[in-house]
Amino acid sequence: MKTIACLTVFAGVSSVATAGIADFYAADAGGRVYRVDGSTLEASLVVELDNGFSLNDILYLNDGGILANTNGLLVRFDLQTGEERIVFDSREAFGSGFHTTMGLAATIDGNAYLTVVSSTSSGLEWFGGEFNPFSGEFARQADITRPTGLYFDHHQIGENLYLGADFSGGRMSVIDATTGETTFINTDFDPVSFFESNGTLFSMGKGGELYTLDVDSGESEFYGNISGRLGNNGWIGAASVSNPFALPTPGTLSMLGLSSLTMIRRRR
Repeated sequence: MKTIACLTVFAGVSSVATAGIADFYAADAGGRVYRVDGSTLEASLVVELDNGFSLNDILYLNDGGILANTNGLLVRFDLQTGEERIVFDSREAFGSGFHTTMGLAATIDGNAYLTVVSSTSSGLEWFGGEFNPFSGEFARQADITRPTGLYFDHHQIGENLYLGADFSGGRMSVIDATTGETTFINTDFDPVSFFESNGTLFSMGKGGELYTLDVDSGESEFYGNISGRLGNNGWIGAASVSNPFALPTPGTLSMLGLSSLTMIRRRR
């Protein structure tokens, strides 16, 4: 059991519940998406996505698909047909330069929080922001101080506070979205993703380890290992079916005059 420092950042977030875990989806670094049985933690392959090597996080959607942060895009994947729909393109949002988007957290007001690193003529810029899926707008927030290099997931733990999964180094970040200030939490594993299930906050390690995070006592506790992964690619993202994220349909976007955000492409 690992004690978490910086307890004060977790004020207002519920503690670990005892209701168990619902089924959830998990993705590996090769772009394979699995459904994981919450009782056995056995993973069953659902689909292998094209260009999935650049995927770094997923959210489960209320329409049964998944939203993935991949290669500077937020892409909606249909788990039945493999159809892909781009809902956000960082190149259109941020203009010239090279932009990488990282992490994906459903916010309490229905937006998606992510962090961005932009390489421009002025150098590298790190900042967070919220994407509104119904308006298509991205609201830039504070520049991030002391960024870790990569965030493979985010999770909201307070009104303006987000966890960052740092992937390596045995730690998590806590980002204040209003100031950009970053503090760190040491862990016994390398976290890559967070998700809530039945009132419990879980973190997944890149080897498939699951830990519960108790934000009242400040402890992380080993829960179990995910099995059934194909190949040698590590785990990269997870999303519970018990907390779906709402995404508008293409028809809704057209009515809002945002059809440019609904570019359709299909898997090769």
